Amino acid sequence: DIPFINKVIDKFKIGEYKEGIKEIIKDTSREAKICKEFLADYMVYAITISMQVADKVSDCEIAMAEGFNWIPPISLMQLIGREECKKMILENTKIDENIIKEIFNSNIKTEYKYEKFLKAKR
Repeated sequence: DIPFINKVIDKFKIGEYKEGIKEIIKDTSREAKICKEFLADYMVYAITISMQVADKVSDCEIAMAEGFNWIPPISLMQLIGREECKKMILENTKIDENIIKEIFNSNIKTEYKYEKFLKAKR
């Protein structure tokens, strides 16, 4: 039973996705730190690999959404908010800051809606 996760689940269940993700971002517990590290690494890894091997950066959206049924990384960035996401990534990864700047300086967009990937249950 992790208190901040219970808050996230409650928010997601009623469609308050932005409020739910804020619960993760603002929490300072060890468990929240692990979640933020995972989310940050996931977004940066998926996007940078896409930059290296795909025709378009947004192709990582297709791979993650259609291939794994995971929330697409650019959609997740949209949910968190551009500046808050950048801050979270910088604070929770050891990834080269230049790579992070490259991601946030590019004009990447998504066609996916994050809501369909956020499921909440106990």
